[in-house]
Parts: sequence; C-alpha cells; structure tokens
Amino acid sequence: MKNQERLILATLILSIGLAGQVSSQTPSHGVIYGSDRGIQEAQWEIEQLPRRLPQYRNLERSLFKRKGFYVSVILFPTKQDADNALPIIENEYKRGSFVRPLNDWCPNWKNPKKKDKESGIPYFDCGI
Repeated sequence: MKNQERLILATLILSIGLAGQVSSQTPSHGVIYGSDRGIQEAQWEIEQLPRRLPQYRNLERSLFKRKGFYVSVILFPTKQDADNALPIIENEYKRGSFVRPLNDWCPNWKNPKKKDKESGIPYFDCGI
C-alpha cells in the first residue's frame, strides 16, 4: 500500500469515527464538490453522496444557488473538519473540490431555504 493510500485510509477511518460527533454542531464551512445549471441534476449529486462517500451520510448536504449554478455542498462545523474531508472528497469526485467559509461564500445562506417552483427541491439562494 502506498503512503498516499495509507493517509487516505487513515483519514477515512477517522472521518467515520468523527462524523457522528460533528454533525450536531452548526456548520461554518462547506466543501463544494459539484455544480450544475439544472436543479434536478444538482439534486441527483446530493442524493448520490451517501452511496459514494458513506462516511459523510450523517452530515448535512445542501444545494446553493450561486451565480446561476446549483452548487452541491457538504456542510462541516469547522474549517479543520472541512479541510480534513477535502482530500477524500476530491479523491472521489476529481473535479476541483474546495473549502469555503459559508458566511463569506454565501452571505444569505442562513435565510430559509427556497424551493424550486417546478420540482419543489429546496436550496439556499446566495443572492449573487
């Protein structure tokens, strides 16, 4: 087993153990891992995450509408938690995932979720 694989495996094991503990805290950071023009495609990404990364199934996953895209985000209580998860998420999705502080990236995110008029799918509207 290569060192990188060992690191990923160790991080995965720690993440599984900590996922239940951190999920009850208010999220402050998110790992952005996908974006789509259509809300149904973005919702599909959110629904597929527990199958692809079961260690994060207990964490909140949300859609954010930002700059005309529906963005798939996994929410974490701290920057450190998000930073620790980033290599695991990036290893699965391989498309340039990144960590952002939610209050800066989407200032309106704590407002009630909106629902898409046609599909009823909820999302946070960043207003930008």
